Order: sequence, then structure tokens, then C-alpha cells
Amino acid sequence: MKTKITLIVLAVLAVIVLGFVFQPKALDGSNFLGSVYKATQRSRPRTSIPTASSCAPAPSELLAWWPMEGSGNDVIGGNNGERLGALGFVPGLVGQALQASYEDFVNVPYSPSLDLSGEFTMMAWAQGDFRGRIMNRIPNYQLGFSSLSPEVVLQRTDNSLVTARMGVPPTFDPETWFHVAGVKRADSLEIYLNGSRTGSTPLDYPFPRLTNSRSLLLGDGFIGKIDEAMIFNRALRSEEINRISSARSRGVCRP
Repeated sequence: MKTKITLIVLAVLAVIVLGFVFQPKALDGSNFLGSVYKATQRSRPRTSIPTASSCAPAPSELLAWWPMEGSGNDVIGGNNGERLGALGFVPGLVGQALQASYEDFVNVPYSPSLDLSGEFTMMAWAQGDFRGRIMNRIPNYQLGFSSLSPEVVLQRTDNSLVTARMGVPPTFDPETWFHVAGVKRADSLEIYLNGSRTGSTPLDYPFPRLTNSRSLLLGDGFIGKIDEAMIFNRALRSEEINRISSARSRGVCRP
């Protein structure tokens, strides 16, 4: 009885070994078993990459984008800036960032494309002591901080200023990155912090094209780091701003 069992086991093993040695061929000469396996794999549904692990889609009408990757270059509109000062670029939230101070900032020469009109949006990531300006084209428009409160400022033709500011200044951690955005809509000026609107001022004044011959300064008077500075030629929706803020180090996808 044991002899029969042994012979049966040996026979099964022999069939298995011969099956691998003399595998049948498909019509195209390829290994038949391998072809069946590949076909089975192709028939399985592919798993998509989770959205949460990817960069945020770039909203439309992106006018200028300074990612601060070792230079003050604008990767969208060609409004390249020159870094002034000695501090340079350091590790940031998304790649590198500008290390800014009173004497260290990026100077973007005058360009008619930066004469903003109608609705628009300015934004950037910031880390530091939260005083000074992130984006500043005196006297037309500014985005930055005043008394630790994020604000966006526009100038009327009579030189008076319109400001949207966060009512109660938050408690800032100088080691934490915060996303700041200023939005000029048809009837309001709004300030956003970390994707949420924190202040708004009604606009009952028809702002003309904001134009002058001065440079746009990035990080002028700001003590800390600035990353991913952007200008859009339209007022972004709240959910678009929140999506960019929520992406944090994943950044915005290049168009």
C-alpha cells in the first residue's frame, strides 16, 4: 500500500516538473501559461492614486507664479525677479523658499501684465514673525501683515486706501507655515488665512486699472520665509483657495 502511494506522489511530481519544462506555446510563440497570467492581470481593474496624495490642480488664469526654487523666476508669465540681499533661498514648504528680511527680497521689474484690473487674487505661503509685506507694488496693491493681522490693501485714484484685514489677529507660531490670500471681487475685498475667509470689506468704488511704473517686491520688509507666491487674473472661489491651502507641501500642479 505504501509503495502505491509513493508511486502516485512521484507521478504527480513528475507531471508538475514536466509541465514547467515543456510548457505549451501560444500561437505567437510566447509561453502559454505566461500569456494566460498576463491576460488575467490586464483584466483586473487598476487602482487609481488617491487624490489626497497628489498636488492641487492649478486654477485657471494663473498670471504669475514665483515658486522660489533657487531663484525669483516667474514660471508662468515670465515676470522674473532679482534676489536682493545675502540670505538667498532655503528649504521651504514646497521645495525651496525665499529667506526674506528688510534687505533680502525679490525685485520684479515693472511689467504691464502686473497692472491688475477687474477681479484678481494674490496668495503665498509664509513663515516667520508675520510683520511686513509678502507682495507689494506700492501704492497699487499689497498683501501682507499689519500688527500680526493678515491684510490686503488697494489704493484708490485719490490715494486713499481700502483694506480687508482679519478682525482678531491669530496666534502665530513662527515655525509654522500659513497660507495667505487676498481676493478682489467686483463688490468686495477679502482676506483668507489657511483657506478660510477671515475678513471682508465692501467695495463701492469702481477701481480703475492699477498701474504705475514701479517694481513688484516679494518679501519686502517681511522677516521669515516666503514660498509659492502667485497672482491670478480673476477672483478665485473659496473652495479653490481652500484646495491649495489644504495641499500644503504637495503644492500646486504645474499647468
